[in-house]
Amino acid sequence: MRYLFALFLVVISAVNTRSPLALPYDDRPCYDAATTPSAELLGLCRPSFLIIGAGKAGTSSLYSYLQRHPKVLPARVKQTHFWKYDYSGRASIPGYYRNFPNATAFGGKGEGHVTGEASPGYLPSSESAERTGKYLKGVKIIVMIRDPVERAFSSYKYNYVNAILGDIRARGVMSRRRKRERAAEVGIDGHMEAINAEEEEVDKRRLVTFEEFVDAEIEYIRKCMMQGGGGGVMEICFEGKDEEDPREQWRSIPRSLVDERGERIDRIFDTNGNYLVRSMLGRGMYKSQIELWRKHHREEDIHVVCTASLDVQEVGVVNVGSKIDEIAAFIGLNKFNFEPAVDAIGVLNHGSKPGYDRATKWDDYWKDAVDPKLRAKIVSFFKEFEAWTGWSEYAALCGW
Repeated sequence: MRYLFALFLVVISAVNTRSPLALPYDDRPCYDAATTPSAELLGLCRPSFLIIGAGKAGTSSLYSYLQRHPKVLPARVKQTHFWKYDYSGRASIPGYYRNFPNATAFGGKGEGHVTGEASPGYLPSSESAERTGKYLKGVKIIVMIRDPVERAFSSYKYNYVNAILGDIRARGVMSRRRKRERAAEVGIDGHMEAINAEEEEVDKRRLVTFEEFVDAEIEYIRKCMMQGGGGGVMEICFEGKDEEDPREQWRSIPRSLVDERGERIDRIFDTNGNYLVRSMLGRGMYKSQIELWRKHHREEDIHVVCTASLDVQEVGVVNVGSKIDEIAAFIGLNKFNFEPAVDAIGVLNHGSKPGYDRATKWDDYWKDAVDPKLRAKIVSFFKEFEAWTGWSEYAALCGW
């Protein structure tokens, strides 16, 4: 299937006759004396595009690639989540617009420039969809969808495993002396060997497995959906429902284990991203989330992008560059060669380099494979809730 998807991209690239759409706001993203609805907005500029998710689907990488276009002006903060967390009425909007270049910055660059942001928490939020539909009418919405099984496992590694190891490092589980001793034992003085030694000393039995989290979430979503309710799966089952306290959802997972010596091993559950860990599958139920945005934005202003189409290892740098240029055309930008940017930047926020906006070169990029039986279980679950996941539609579109 992946081979056919790559071949499809090659054919599309060969016949593509690129024609950019009109820029949002009639190419007047900044408020002047004639267009400003209030004095507080005079000279401030609106984002022309929003990359709204999904998380762990390549939003940071795409934003970084688009920044290389000469007509794209960077925001001060790439990921604001303003419309979800910080909006508090019309009076709060000028502060949001100050995150973007002002009219002076735009004016000095000439016509045809845009700015934007990437906040993956927007996708499951109906409030974000409604608010942006009201205040950013015509903004271009970009939705990235990744194989939801791969996305969930990536979230598990990034938001749970790496978060726990990072917390352990921060608390200094290994003494500096022990790190030096371990580095000397392997004959290397480098810092990374010491870090690897630290991870070896973490008893992996303390970690909850991916399958345990999956089983608990499947059971939770099934019960939740039986109760009914409006909106997407994320809003019905997760958003605003004790996001940081999923003890009820995880009650079937053993809190401790007993080893061969009869000693109790307490397991680690909590991270600062519990709300992400508990909804690893829910965030991959794309259809119900995208529908939230279709209620408040025109269909022609929403563009769904398959993460696999931006994977150099799967489709090649030429096709990735062509796909990003297609996205740029959707925003309204003129043609640009993104291939050098894709090759130079690589992938951001990959599991091999824990941290925010850290780059991994394509030669070092890898994806963990999910056990086939577990994958089949998850796919069966997504098919069971086809109306909310859109599994068949998106699997055919993206080659999952």
